[in-house]
Amino acid sequence: MKNVLKKFFVLFCSFALIWEMQMEVKAETSDSIVSEGISFGADIRFDKDTSFDEETDDLTINDNLLQTQDYGDVLEQSQVDVLANESEEEIESAVEDDIAELEEENNELTIISGTITDYLAATDDYDIYSVPLSQGNYIQARLSVPTDININYDLLLYDSNFNLIKYSDYLTVLDGYGPLADSIGYIASENQTLYLCVYSSAGGSNTLPYNLEFSISSRNIDTLETDENVKEAPVLDIDPKGATVTRYINSALDSDWYKFTVLDNLGYSKMRFQVTPNTTSGSIKFEVYENLAPSANICAMANVLSGDGGEISLDAGEYYIRVISTKDINTFTTDDIIPYQLKVTPVATPTEITINRLEDYNGNSIFVKYNEGRLFRVERDRFGNTFIRIYGRATYPNSYGAPAGAGNVIINATLVNTDMLDGGIMNATTYSSAITDENGYFTIVIHLASGIGHHKCFNEEGFLHHYDIMNLNLEVYQNSIISTSTVFYYYTFTED
Repeated sequence: MKNVLKKFFVLFCSFALIWEMQMEVKAETSDSIVSEGISFGADIRFDKDTSFDEETDDLTINDNLLQTQDYGDVLEQSQVDVLANESEEEIESAVEDDIAELEEENNELTIISGTITDYLAATDDYDIYSVPLSQGNYIQARLSVPTDININYDLLLYDSNFNLIKYSDYLTVLDGYGPLADSIGYIASENQTLYLCVYSSAGGSNTLPYNLEFSISSRNIDTLETDENVKEAPVLDIDPKGATVTRYINSALDSDWYKFTVLDNLGYSKMRFQVTPNTTSGSIKFEVYENLAPSANICAMANVLSGDGGEISLDAGEYYIRVISTKDINTFTTDDIIPYQLKVTPVATPTEITINRLEDYNGNSIFVKYNEGRLFRVERDRFGNTFIRIYGRATYPNSYGAPAGAGNVIINATLVNTDMLDGGIMNATTYSSAITDENGYFTIVIHLASGIGHHKCFNEEGFLHHYDIMNLNLEVYQNSIISTSTVFYYYTFTED
């Protein structure tokens, strides 16, 4: 092994003196290289059996060379509070209570943060940063590595006795978004000094720097922390109704991870994602990742979706979600510690839509015979306008060929007054939509245009009715091939 330049950066001399703190940097050259590994003085040691073995641990995935490293399973997973059975009103009410409580708590919360930029020259080079913490302090650190497939840095956390307690060792994957930053979070159970280590498991550069950001909160407000690393991701149980999680982003570096499974059936043809900040301050986004090497007990994370919502078709398998703030450490304040809602819903692919019933605004389903035949009829309400309710179902064939409900599908409705349209009258078309329940059923309420009474027909009692022809079309969102349509009468007035 080579001689190594090791650096000790004192991140915090005292958290109690947070705003008077100055960064203190020490550097010295290692004079002790032992056969078992690298020795920092006589305290910190990387064992040889945990270091990168270039001959045996190279892995080629998707034509990218990914260096592997595994420090063993030392992390614990927590459980997620999934509110899948809560109503929207219950969730919103809980969130309002949380906001009121946070406004009071945030007045007592302090956060400090900073950034260190430096270089690692070659494989096995490292930098060490000492971090004094007070009991209850929450440190979050994020390591951004050079965008170079031949370079792989890891982030490690040691206790005061230099025992490894946390680590993040994502492999360098170039997926169009850049390498995923390594992240670590730790809540101090007592007054203690920790050591952050940036370690090169492969490669190095004197011109391409790494960027280490850190944030220390005086206390943690999210009981589900810490889950800064993908290996700490709790499991989301995605049932046919989907799952809704309410959490907090508590710093600019906070990373909330979740793991979920896409099943191999038509009910999971797509996954719908939505993350919603519940206050006007701050901004939150989500990212969906696939581990390119799930069977190798390593993390080669490729970003497949990013934003604040959308649908995507995913092959059956395991995936991960990361929720983060879009603000950086220079702009994030305690006012940005906000609750968010993450919704993940499986979306089926229907092969058929059926209309089961049409109702007027009184809940009636009346059919009459005019010139065009016997059809459903709706009339204006006493205010001169009206609407109809459309009850239907979206289905696909199950493994036995029987119709199965296509859940969580967006159904778009378009209603055209063909007589108004033919006459060049504006506002002849109205729109609405609905989402099917887990059994494929949906109800759409859609308003009708005013109507002109273009057609005439005597009814069975001998009164001359004026009516328009309405054309109703339903189709699946982003899949207009799956559709159905019908026509009905819009009664406007009776001629004296």
